[in-house]
Amino acid sequence: TLLSGRLLRPATVERLTAPSVRTDDEDDSRSYGYGVWLRRTKEGWIVSIEGGDPGVALESLVWLKDGIVATVLSNVTSGAAEVGRELADLIQS
Repeated sequence: TLLSGRLLRPATVERLTAPSVRTDDEDDSRSYGYGVWLRRTKEGWIVSIEGGDPGVALESLVWLKDGIVATVLSNVTSGAAEVGRELADLIQS
């Protein structure tokens, strides 16, 4: 995978997944890296990408500490984000 350090040097992966831009979250738990969203939890960082077009959506999440990967594809515009949040809550509990 991209984050394994086999496609890119480990130093590049580390830079890619380092918080670079703070978002407007009051609790400072979300940041933006280089092309990925970063969410801090008490267990560690979740790296995610998301995207879509009218009628389709994608959210892919990686729990860096545990190596868990979850990808949600949807055939409705907002379906992947909602399912991704629910999935993250289940995995973290």
